[in-house]
Amino acid sequence: MQFHAALLAGFAVGSSALMTGPSVIHQSRVHHSRVADVEMAKKSVGDLTEADLKGKKVLVRCDLNVPLDGKTITDDTRIRASIPTVKYLMDNGAKVLLSSHLGRPKSGPEDKFSLGPVAPRLTELLGKEVTMAPDCIGEGVAECVGKMADGDVLLLENTFAIADTLAELTGSGCTTIIGGGDSVAAVEKAGLAEKMSHISTGGGASLELLEGKVLPGVAALQEA
Repeated sequence: MQFHAALLAGFAVGSSALMTGPSVIHQSRVHHSRVADVEMAKKSVGDLTEADLKGKKVLVRCDLNVPLDGKTITDDTRIRASIPTVKYLMDNGAKVLLSSHLGRPKSGPEDKFSLGPVAPRLTELLGKEVTMAPDCIGEGVAECVGKMADGDVLLLENTFAIADTLAELTGSGCTTIIGGGDSVAAVEKAGLAEKMSHISTGGGASLELLEGKVLPGVAALQEA
């Protein structure tokens, strides 16, 4: 199951501050004033300062769904794409928790879909050991989180329970963002879609927007 979610937890700046404001499209054109409003409303991870992040627990949904030959990663492109965001959070003192899906487990954890092979590659690319959690929720994970120092990175295991946890966090006041076709299908199948703050079928685009990148469609509208 795919859960393209970016959730900043443990401090007041919620993910809603990272999303664009509403845009209005009329006769295939967007007024420049409206586009300017959208740009002003959008913030990226890079807008968060050390004061915002130091000592805070930050849960980040990454796309670490890499192809495997057994336990060997055959293409680490998606892992490398996550490095700038993760490193920025690390360098600013956050305690970074990474979540992702890998493959399509049917009814619970399956060893062949474990994110275990990803942790060593993240360690190599970040230049800092990335700890592999035994699950994505539960006492074992809480223990791992409790041992984290500022700048540490913890990779959560690939399981279904993350969707339930995100729904619970939404109810407690956190802002959750689910993006990507498989992600949307997963939360809808679980009956949790209405409990998420924001859902979009644009998974990759949502993540790029959160990173502060200019989306081609938005750029084209600006030039129209």
